[in-house]
Amino acid sequence: MVQPVTSREPRRPRRLSRGWYAVGAVIALVGLAGALVLGLGAVGVARDAAVTALPDDSSVTVTKNRLAVWVRADVPAEATGADLGVACDLIPQGGPVIEVPALRNQSAAVGGWHLVALSARDSTTGWVGTEATLSCDATDPRLATATWGTGKQPQVLGVVALSLGALAFGVGGVVVGTLAALLVWLARRRTLRP
Repeated sequence: MVQPVTSREPRRPRRLSRGWYAVGAVIALVGLAGALVLGLGAVGVARDAAVTALPDDSSVTVTKNRLAVWVRADVPAEATGADLGVACDLIPQGGPVIEVPALRNQSAAVGGWHLVALSARDSTTGWVGTEATLSCDATDPRLATATWGTGKQPQVLGVVALSLGALAFGVGGVVVGTLAALLVWLARRRTLRP
């Protein structure tokens, strides 16, 4: 017995579901969420540079971080400690005078405070937790009635890196998500052709 010959019709490719557009949307949302997290991290790092005004007796407790000396005065934001003629000394109880050098080529401003001096690395290591007196003077007359304070050194590089990462993550997520949705659209369009 002879088998009848069947004609084979070309198979049509399976049509992609519209649900695949969700892949692009999810990628874009993950990118935006990552950008938000990195942006909040940048804000947290920037806020970490909080400054505390010195009490009347100029006493401070030596911390493990480098001692950053700030001043609240009406001075240009780009003015450095050297420009203002700042000279500071930290005197731990029972210890030597530790010079806190004025910044020569760096300036920073946070909430009206201007960073003017920063202790050398490891200069206060042996005095962590010790009460000390911070004495600061300046030759600039604008600092005659200024309020002096201490705090952490601002992590400018960290803020910049996190901000750029947030930008790249957000834009990258949206671009890759859009490309994924475009690929789905092209694949769906191809399956509609006869």
